[in-house]
Amino acid sequence: MIDYYLQTADEPTMLAALIEAGVTDDEGNPTEGHAVEVIGTWFERTGGTDEEPVMAQLPGWHVNVRCFAPLQWPESVTVTQPKTPWRVWG
Repeated sequence: MIDYYLQTADEPTMLAALIEAGVTDDEGNPTEGHAVEVIGTWFERTGGTDEEPVMAQLPGWHVNVRCFAPLQWPESVTVTQPKTPWRVWG
């Protein structure tokens, strides 16, 4: 299994990229062999306390994809490999 942690400028750009890569159909449904988890807007803790954390919004729109074969992503997509992903596949 291959996991991709993706980021684009916005939701429409991500939807177009998923279609172009063959991960979803034109209606946004995952195609065979692909699992898609939409994260959307993502926030990271930048300070504060456990009781009152300070959060900052990261730029862009975020989606995780799991598949069996490597994929080619359009240039509009940034693929990252977080050290400790906040969301993982079960």
